[in-house]
Amino acid sequence: MAIKISGKVKEKEAFERLYEAEKKFDFYKLSYNKIPLWSFPREKASFFMNGFTSFPEQAFAFLKIRLICLLKRIASFIFGLNKIFGNDIIVFANERHLQWDKSGNIFYNQYAELALMEHQGKKAIIFEIPTSMTEKYKKVKYEKYLPLGFIIVLKKILSFCFLFFYPKIYKEFYPKIQKADLWQKEDIKKILKFISVQAYSIKYYGLILKIIKLLNPNAKHIYSCMGVYDKFPEVIEIQHGVIVDVHCHYIFPVMDSTREYIENKKTIVFSEKEKKLLVNNGYSAKNIEIKPNPKVYFQFLFNIKRDFFEEQVRTKEIVIIGDFAGNAQATIKNTVFNIEKNKEKFDGWNISLVLHPSEKNVYKDLQLSKVKVFENQDVSIWQMISNAICVVSICSTVLEEAIYFGCYEIILINEAFEDQKLMIDWMCKDYPHKTIIFSHEFSEWFISNESKIIDHWQKKQEIMKKNYDYFQNYGKN
Repeated sequence: MAIKISGKVKEKEAFERLYEAEKKFDFYKLSYNKIPLWSFPREKASFFMNGFTSFPEQAFAFLKIRLICLLKRIASFIFGLNKIFGNDIIVFANERHLQWDKSGNIFYNQYAELALMEHQGKKAIIFEIPTSMTEKYKKVKYEKYLPLGFIIVLKKILSFCFLFFYPKIYKEFYPKIQKADLWQKEDIKKILKFISVQAYSIKYYGLILKIIKLLNPNAKHIYSCMGVYDKFPEVIEIQHGVIVDVHCHYIFPVMDSTREYIENKKTIVFSEKEKKLLVNNGYSAKNIEIKPNPKVYFQFLFNIKRDFFEEQVRTKEIVIIGDFAGNAQATIKNTVFNIEKNKEKFDGWNISLVLHPSEKNVYKDLQLSKVKVFENQDVSIWQMISNAICVVSICSTVLEEAIYFGCYEIILINEAFEDQKLMIDWMCKDYPHKTIIFSHEFSEWFISNESKIIDHWQKKQEIMKKNYDYFQNYGKN
């Protein structure tokens, strides 16, 4: 049953009930490649508990579109296969994280850079999981770089193989899911199929990893962030998003079937509080390393120059961060309509909406005149918040990262998100330059506080200058 009260999603309560059921019925008993299988589908299972039974079209459904671009990616992989041999470092990255280096006039991957920080001079290969149809991969800084379009296509072609896993999955999970009494009957069928698909995926990617390791016998370090290999025990996972105490990809019940996996899992996180959270949930402290958030660190390192702080022009820019969840997307859309309705009050302001990477562009045919809408892969959020005075969001991880750029934060209340306050407190509780309002209040509140927002530019520069100096000197001592 969905954990909802008066239409509100109670994510924390749902997670706690799922957590208890997992312990009681041992959902983690079945493993593939030493990975507890249930660790993959549990997030979607929690979505079903919260009443989310359908999901928007994903931005990375590239197999359905632009066949020529896909064929180019496959050709790039095949003709670059000679790069796959004799490497010391292996990194599985994600195209989502490709960013433009203004000084080098070339693309870099934020997470690949983080993985390679301490391995200068080593031979490294970067495998990229494609998530859109851009051609950024053609102009990356890495000598050894392979887009894995071919591997993804082959997996898709062989997708029927999940059927071979289904009988065992059904026998193992159906009784436990039924006894847990957390899901509707129609959702149980979807969950069982999804578990079978994940079992096939783990075996498929496990075979690919064995081949890559065989061809690179000297590779002692393997990294991944949103690169399909994050949960493999021999891979060092780089944190994605914000890790909270109800995060389905990181917080597992510690029991006989999970203890060894959790204790041996190597993870890079971005703060002491996140390391402490993981250690308190069974991770070994020696396997948790703290490094700077690469989305912030490399923006300061590669794309912000000292003369930025000499600029006296206060750029009147607002960046709205999109969201793909149904209620959240509606809240963002209401804010956009509120601005459009009162556009004369925003004279002189540049207002942009950057869609979530998994968000379908529902704004294409709306003929907006004040708010410019950008799909995620077409712009750099980090460049935009470097220049923006103000960031608007519901609960995006960008709120935490925008603090480094000194942005004033306007947080939109989503009444359907019961645990929004908990998330906001975790990400930016002590940050003073923020306000929380309803979407229908946006224009009225903003015009009443316009002078305060404009004057915030000086504080923004002070914060950015402090962080610029810190990151420029990071690791030198």
